[in-house]
Amino acid sequence: MKMIGLDEDNIDYTGKSICQYKFLTELTPVSDWTSMYKDVCKALFLLDQSSFISFVNADFPENKTITKRFNTTNTGMRNPFMIAPDIYIELNLNTQTKIEMLRVLFAYFNIDYQDLSFKLKILSENE
Repeated sequence: MKMIGLDEDNIDYTGKSICQYKFLTELTPVSDWTSMYKDVCKALFLLDQSSFISFVNADFPENKTITKRFNTTNTGMRNPFMIAPDIYIELNLNTQTKIEMLRVLFAYFNIDYQDLSFKLKILSENE
């Protein structure tokens, strides 16, 4: 199956499983969407720590849910994951929301959506 890019917004990820992703030039096997989400968020942090910290500390009046998904504390998060000291992301998100949050991050970091793509597991001959 071909790679599906983050830029493809007409994809319904419901019920679909990931087996690999490619971020920038590195192809990485994964067992689930949460692993990919954690990996990409960590990679973005390592790519530009000050921008990631600015993002976490930014005020998004048009989208208050971002604060619930990226924060300096794990308070109020159902399944927090620490990217770095005082940098947490919420993992209790459905796949579509993880994709949307990655798009928000990529836009903030000014990274082209085409720099992230996914390979889905083939579940049946009809997919």
